[in-house]
Amino acid sequence: MSVVSRQTRRRWATVVAATGFLAAVPALLAARPVGAVAMSAHEVVAAAAASAGVPHQGLVQIDASLGLPTLPVVSDETKILSGTTRVRTWWSTSASWRVDTITGTGEEITIADPASTGGGVRQWSFENNSVTDVLYGPAVRLPRADDLVPPQAARRLIGWLGPQDKVLPLGARRIAGVDAAGAELVPGNPAGTIGHIDLWVEPASGLPVQVDIYSRGGTRPVVSSRFLDLDLTRPAPDVLSPSFVSTAQQDSTSEPDLLARVNALGSVPLPDHLGSLRQLTGPAATGLHGIAVYGEGLTRVFVIPLPDRLAGDVYDAVAPGSSVAAGGTRLTVPGGQATVLSTPLLSLAVVSGQRQGGHGYIVVGSVTATALKTAVTALLASP
Repeated sequence: MSVVSRQTRRRWATVVAATGFLAAVPALLAARPVGAVAMSAHEVVAAAAASAGVPHQGLVQIDASLGLPTLPVVSDETKILSGTTRVRTWWSTSASWRVDTITGTGEEITIADPASTGGGVRQWSFENNSVTDVLYGPAVRLPRADDLVPPQAARRLIGWLGPQDKVLPLGARRIAGVDAAGAELVPGNPAGTIGHIDLWVEPASGLPVQVDIYSRGGTRPVVSSRFLDLDLTRPAPDVLSPSFVSTAQQDSTSEPDLLARVNALGSVPLPDHLGSLRQLTGPAATGLHGIAVYGEGLTRVFVIPLPDRLAGDVYDAVAPGSSVAAGGTRLTVPGGQATVLSTPLLSLAVVSGQRQGGHGYIVVGSVTATALKTAVTALLASP
């Protein structure tokens, strides 16, 4: 064997060894013992709730398997609820932030709109070459990527905690290079489908770095959102105010399509109770015309009235035998009928009322199918 050949082999062996070492670094770092974190579960929750002022930037992975059906009243935003999504997030304040959803054809950018007084956002789609201003952020809507990054998801869920729900200790975990402190949130209502929510925060700042939502009895999270890398520094102003392509199609909307259709229906009286579930009022309510929320804490049901024609389209879409209604059951009660669909985390009913003034409902919530059927029966029995 020539000297040149031996030297070449040595060089390649060195390259391969170095490459193997670099590839193993993340696993080696993750395998290091997690240091002791001196935070109680209640301190973790309190710190997460107060974390809106913590600047940060990083890469997030969202894994979801909610199994929600595709209905005529929703858009393709539901795809984030089934599968794996990666997003890059930059956060300065609650009025200055940006989240980019990474797609196979580019990115979809959502930024806080400082000109909006109601929590509106500006959305830019690379694939569609369009910019849409959503003039305000309603409390009830389909989730966007920015709703599911760990800090926002954690703060929203903590805001729902009720007196029956429990906060339990959870062991520390290394997440994105951080020895994070944990807490477990357990719903107190046995009618709920959420088994527990595991939450971890960066101890010094209280910033949530991972949120896992488990169904009752589940061994794997139905929704998991975690930072893959994290930098606790304030992002540059130009990152938070990107320049959009001048040829992009400009548009604006004051509310999502579903809410616009609900508001077009006008006022629909809804009962104070649906079985054992009480309608929430004040700050706990949705704050939206026509939509009501029932329950307490992490166990909630939303009732969305629909105009007659739209209700018929939705009801037909989930008729027995359709692909949407796989596993669904028909429920017939005095005053109307419904198709009830169940997923591990959510139950959904499409209701057609015979005595309801020509409209129907979507009833959806984190309750069992049995509890949802009770709620639908009470809804159709109401005056």
